[in-house]
Amino acid sequence: MKTNIFTWEEMFIPSRQIKGIRITRIDPKEEYVMVPDMIDGLPVLELGPYVLEGSMIRELELPSGLERIGRYAFYNCEHLEKIRIPEGMKDIGSGAFTGAHRIKEISLLVPEENKKLVVLQEILMDVVEAVKINMLFPETEEVREIRLVFPAYYEEGVENTPARNITSEYYGTGLKFRNCIVGRQMQYEEYDKLFQLAASVEEPELVLEMALMRLLYPYKLKDVYREGYQNWIRQEAEEILPALIEEKRLDDLKFILEEIEIDSETRNKAAILCAEKGFAAAVSLFMDKETKETVSDSEVLSDEMQTTGPVVQSIFDLDEI
Repeated sequence: MKTNIFTWEEMFIPSRQIKGIRITRIDPKEEYVMVPDMIDGLPVLELGPYVLEGSMIRELELPSGLERIGRYAFYNCEHLEKIRIPEGMKDIGSGAFTGAHRIKEISLLVPEENKKLVVLQEILMDVVEAVKINMLFPETEEVREIRLVFPAYYEEGVENTPARNITSEYYGTGLKFRNCIVGRQMQYEEYDKLFQLAASVEEPELVLEMALMRLLYPYKLKDVYREGYQNWIRQEAEEILPALIEEKRLDDLKFILEEIEIDSETRNKAAILCAEKGFAAAVSLFMDKETKETVSDSEVLSDEMQTTGPVVQSIFDLDEI
């Protein structure tokens, strides 16, 4: 691991009588950075203010022992798309993600399943764009990973001239979804209740990601909401499947074909599109689905014929007489 891309200084925490490292600058030309756990034998505890200001960074992985991110740490990081952060941090400085408008995915390493989501709540109020959150639970058996998608929102100040004040109006469903974190705990049912609202106003591509993430990682997902996600995918399949084929998302196509009943006409159109795009693996998926359905239909027909056989035979017998 390269350490010559970092500028750092030693720090001392009197209350705990420990020494650590504060990184004050990371080479702005680096696009993919993994910050080490230790530098010069000391733990990396802090990223300083403006540590990546205006850099070219695209992906950043922070060490599990990091405790603090300084203010405006990622200021104007216009290329930053993915970041991995430990949930056990004590503080994120104000405006840490200001100007980082391309961020798409944030992964949080959560030590305990029921740990309060301090970092997530702070980040989501700072990142107003649509973002995928991956929560990783390496120390628990019940759940290893949860993925949620939060839509975007934006705030607009509206001047009330007679009253001589300015009020805030919010647009998009993103703030409602962010408010599902109550007392720094994620309220999964409240999140799921909002899905129909998102489906009515958000772009289908985003709604699909929301539905897939909850179905693929169904932590605390009740059957009634599972059906809601599945029904939306079923109803929008004619638009959804071509988008997944275009992006060659084989695993997602496999999941949908296995878990959700899509009508044969829509499947056939999708299979033809796969062939046109040279997506052979997906063509096989659709052919397998068609074969299984044909076999299943044949078995049902065979059972019905066995049941009605004597009646049919008696009709033929009457014709002969």
